[in-house]
Order: sequence, then C-alpha cells, then structure tokens
Amino acid sequence: MCQTVVVGCGSLLLADSGVGICSARQLRLQPLPGGVVVYEDHNQDGTVLDLILGARRAVLIAPTLSDKRPGTVRRFHRSDPESWKALFRAIHGVGLADALKLGELTRPEGLPADMVVVGVEIKDASTYHVGLSDEVEAALPNVIKQVMKELATKEVPAQVG
Repeated sequence: MCQTVVVGCGSLLLADSGVGICSARQLRLQPLPGGVVVYEDHNQDGTVLDLILGARRAVLIAPTLSDKRPGTVRRFHRSDPESWKALFRAIHGVGLADALKLGELTRPEGLPADMVVVGVEIKDASTYHVGLSDEVEAALPNVIKQVMKELATKEVPAQVG
C-alpha cells in the first residue's frame, strides 16, 4: 500500500454531497508529493476502508451537515478526540461514519495513524441533481488548499486512545 491516500467521498447525484468527489478530481490536476494516491469513493457503503487500510496517512474529503455556513471547510484529526467526536456529529451520510467506526472497532491497527477528514459544510444533500451549490463550489479552492497543506506537513504521531 502507498504511504498517503487521499479519498474524496460522496455522491455526485445528490447535489452538494459530491463535494468530495469534485475535490478529488481537482486535486489530481495539482502536482502532488511522491507516494500520494488520490481515490474517489462514490459508494458510501464502507468501501473507503479498503482504500485506507494499510496506508500510513489518509486525508478524506467529505460533506458535513451541521450548523456551519455552507462552504465552511473544517479539519478533523483522528489524534484529537474532541475533533474526532465532532466529525461524527457533523458528517453527512452514514456510510463514511459507519466505516470509520467499524475500522476503529475491528481493524484499529490497520487504520492510518495519521488520518484527517477535511469536511465541507454543504447546503443541499437531498436533491437529486448533478452539480454543487454556488457556496460549495466557491469553497473548492479552500478545500484543495487545506488538502495540500495536509500533504505538506509532517505526519502526526499516533496518539489514538
């Protein structure tokens, strides 16, 4: 398995839920550090575990739905328990949340010690529509910037309890 995996999560068919996929596609156009592989997870059924198990680092890009303004980009890190709990309150769609919980319960040693979720607050997650809202579309450069920042930083030592 490669050293660093970036996974854009979501569904292009449910409006803003496709923000992770759109971000992954834009990220592939950037010059990336060596050892980085970018994937898309359209399934939202737990297959993201297959993509991240065994990697040293993982950066997941996922839609969130909370009280934040649409287009808000947030960072959730696995080594920060409060941040990680907040992720599970904000993440949109049960597939990714359930997959991460399942991984922590059944294969914690296989999960990347350095795992970050870049969450993007969405506006519309229930309309069958291909395309992002203006607010979420406008946030894509900030999402790419945050992911590139994650890729440029040194790994965070495992402190997962």
